[in-house]
Amino acid sequence: MRIKQAVLLFIFTLGVSAVYGLGFSNSSATTLMRRTSYDIFGSQGSYSPVYELVQFDWQGKEDLGGSVYMRGRTGNVYYSNASSDLLVYAAYADWKANDNLVLRGGRQTIYQDIRIFSLDGLKVDIPTFFRPNVAVSAYLGKPAELYATDPGTNMLGFRTSIAVRDNASLAFDYQTEQKSGNALTSIGGVRGSATLGQVDVAALANYDLARSVVKNYKVDASLPVRKGLVLQGKYDAQTPDFDPQSVYSVFNYAYQQVQHASAGVDYGLDEDTNVYAWLGTITQDQSKGFDWRLGVGNKGGLLGYDTSFDYYKTQGLDGDREDLSCSASKNVTDKFVLSGRLNYGVAGGDKMLIGGVAATVKPRDNVDLSINWQSVMGGFTPNSKLMASASINLGE
Repeated sequence: MRIKQAVLLFIFTLGVSAVYGLGFSNSSATTLMRRTSYDIFGSQGSYSPVYELVQFDWQGKEDLGGSVYMRGRTGNVYYSNASSDLLVYAAYADWKANDNLVLRGGRQTIYQDIRIFSLDGLKVDIPTFFRPNVAVSAYLGKPAELYATDPGTNMLGFRTSIAVRDNASLAFDYQTEQKSGNALTSIGGVRGSATLGQVDVAALANYDLARSVVKNYKVDASLPVRKGLVLQGKYDAQTPDFDPQSVYSVFNYAYQQVQHASAGVDYGLDEDTNVYAWLGTITQDQSKGFDWRLGVGNKGGLLGYDTSFDYYKTQGLDGDREDLSCSASKNVTDKFVLSGRLNYGVAGGDKMLIGGVAATVKPRDNVDLSINWQSVMGGFTPNSKLMASASINLGE
């Protein structure tokens, strides 16, 4: 069913482009992958799917444009027989009715503070709504069936953005969702940001209107003390709110709320090197713990490689956890990039080591060839993965 819908959407967009004489900008990427995994019982499984990513963008003379972005996959999948599928991530057309009205119809991604999701429907953007400092966008449709969703769900939502002053802004989000059986959920959100003297402050809160529950809220602040030195503070509180029909709904009952408060400093030693440090406290219901993070980044200082090192540790709550990671990358030439990373983690007595290297070659301006190898040792599912891909931009 998904393949049929995807093909119809693709044919429709091609037909529209032919009628209106639109210009195309196309790209294609093919990825070959080989992965070998071991489960907790020591059984080995492997799969070698082939992925094809295709994107078509088009633009009319002035008022019409759009995009199609889809992924096809074929080959044997992890612990199963050979199969294939096709996912359409985007297939929409834009119509700019005038300087103050833009319509987008089709499969698209909706970005809101309360939620980011794919929608099959219509979105309307009004950059100036009665006043120059007020912008409004609204959408109506159904969640895209990229993954398992309730086919009877209808969604309606909007966002209002207000530039209060040159140094302050507000945004209000609202979304209502009606599922099969007439179950209705509504979520509201507000975001604000301002510069108070030298302090930049941003705050966000999301509220479940149907259940009268605060889903999450957070506050971020930063203060540049002097050149290269920035003090930062964060506070974040979240309440688990997974879909009751989802397999992750068990986390709704694992705890009631998690609160995280932290303070940090970021210092640029020079133009190429910066260091940072964070210290925070974590509260999960009645349990308390703390975490801290240290890191350093450098451009070109180690044999010409851009490098970064990061150490993170939590203590208390359900057990201690440590993560140490490092990465390096280098533009060997204008057309050849080499990179690698290594991560070592310990959680609850379990140790895991993840390593990987990647190389990208650009034989022509519109062609990219890359190979990526990754290995996971320890943990519940040790595995190794080798991927090779080729990407070409066909131009207009």
